[in-house]
Formats: sequence, C-alpha cells, structure tokens
Amino acid sequence: ADPAKFRLATFLIRTGKIAEAKTLLETVNREAPERTPAWVLRAEVALADKEYDEANRLVERALGQAPGDFDARALQAQIRLAQNKPGEAVALLERLAEAFP
Repeated sequence: ADPAKFRLATFLIRTGKIAEAKTLLETVNREAPERTPAWVLRAEVALADKEYDEANRLVERALGQAPGDFDARALQAQIRLAQNKPGEAVALLERLAEAFP
C-alpha cells in the first residue's frame, strides 16, 4: 500500500474527517495487512467511536503480527479503561512498563 494513504488517514483523523479516515484505513489494511500501524490507527478510530469490541479486535490483530508493538499494547490498556476495566488496564500497563523500562 502507498505510505501516503496512511499519512492521509492520519491527517483526516486530525481534521475530524473520521469516516473518510476509516474507509481509507480499511483500504490500507486490505492492501498491506502487514502494516501494524494501520491496524493500530484503525483501532484508535474505533475506540474514539466507542466501538470497544471492534477496537479490541483490531488491536489484537495488530498484536498478532507485532506482539511487542508499544503503541498497540498501550492502546489495549486505553481500551480497557474506556470499558471501565481499570484492573485489566493497570495490569497491561505494568507489563508494558516491564517490557519498555
């Protein structure tokens, strides 16, 4: 996938054009499923839309191909906080702190 599409999606999110960004990220995910940052960014969009199950699914997809991805692991904790699961969020953050001292 063209890296410019990912950058454009990031720009669209920053300018509030979430639906357009989501569509573009879906395209990036189809064209280049190995690009972990695109899965993470799409999970961030789902989290912002309070689509917690979708956010979880997308972040798990990212972690499946890049288990050590800092952004994906941090987002996983944010999703747990949004779901009112602070204990799980703290546990995830503690593991993240151990992995990235």
